[in-house]
Amino acid sequence: RTLAHTSCHFQAWLRFARMPLLVGSEASDVRYGSLQRANFTTMHLDRAAGQACPPALPQWDYPRADLLQPAHR
Repeated sequence: RTLAHTSCHFQAWLRFARMPLLVGSEASDVRYGSLQRANFTTMHLDRAAGQACPPALPQWDYPRADLLQPAHR
C-alpha cells in the first residue's frame, strides 16, 4: 500500500496487474509466470527510481483496488 502511494511507476503498473506480487524490488503479475522467474509483466522498481513518472496513464480504476485499502478489523 505504501509503495502504491509513493511510487508513480508502481502505481501505473497496478492499473494493469490482476494478480500482483511484490518480491523485493520486483513487481510481477503471477498470471504470466511462476514466482521463481521474471516474466513480461515484471517491473524492476529499483531501475525506475529517479526516472520521470509515466506521462500518460489510463484513467480507469485499479483492478485490485481492494489490495490498496486498509484491512477491515
